Amino acid sequence: MSLLEKGLILGSLGAIGGYSVYFVLKHRVGRVSTSSAEYFQRRLELLKNPKIKILYSTMTLLYLQGIERNETSGLYDLHELLDLSRPNFVALPISEKDFADRYKQIINTPRYPESMKKLEYFLKTKELDMKQLPDIAEDDIPYLFAYDFCLRKQCKILYADRNRDIYERELAARKQLTEIMSEDGTEVIGTVKNNLNPEEIETEVLYSRREEFYVDTIMNELKPKFALIPSSFHRTIVGLTTPEHLPGISRGWMNKFKSIYGHQILEDSLEAVSYTHLTLPTIYSV
Repeated sequence: MSLLEKGLILGSLGAIGGYSVYFVLKHRVGRVSTSSAEYFQRRLELLKNPKIKILYSTMTLLYLQGIERNETSGLYDLHELLDLSRPNFVALPISEKDFADRYKQIINTPRYPESMKKLEYFLKTKELDMKQLPDIAEDDIPYLFAYDFCLRKQCKILYADRNRDIYERELAARKQLTEIMSEDGTEVIGTVKNNLNPEEIETEVLYSRREEFYVDTIMNELKPKFALIPSSFHRTIVGLTTPEHLPGISRGWMNKFKSIYGHQILEDSLEAVSYTHLTLPTIYSV
């Protein structure tokens, strides 16, 4: 091997190593461009919203927001949440197909980029003016804003739900089966029994199954993947859901994470942020 070839190999290895260090430090240090005191204050303000949960461990930081899609104050908190956390992933409680069916036409309109710029300004200044956004319905803002944010900030959207028609078919089949078995008093083998009422079926299909799928979608994304260039082990996730699913997803996340990784998930609180004044971990430092 000639000296030139050796030099090229060593130079390539050095370049890869240098970029790897830069890449890791960029994600460990540069996720939150704010001072520790300001970060704590902004985090404290978010925790005043009872529909926001902050769940953390040494591996992940999950911001969960239960948002009503036409709730203006929740939209302002969503803007602050995304701006503060600078997430790697944003989870939406909708399937990719359902998202495309509902929003593809809006996203492809010529006025969409300008509408998103206006929306960013209105949410930042907390002066939402829907008259200036004729192409967007207020209840469409959370998903569209999160989607646009990830396009601009290079985070990944996670479609954390199955197609809506899957649940509707399953729900109809379960109810029909229960009615048939209830007529002749025969018990059904498995999870469906003749004493299961319609409300319990809806709870299992529309709540438990959806919450489990939501958690599994995020967990699958956290699985170690082979890469030539290493990245930070820590992941920040923002998850949007509805207020009624917030407790179930939180419990599911804590239980699943502990069972797979053996890590205890902790929940942030107003008291913890207000009074402990602990030093931020390196991943949150400027």
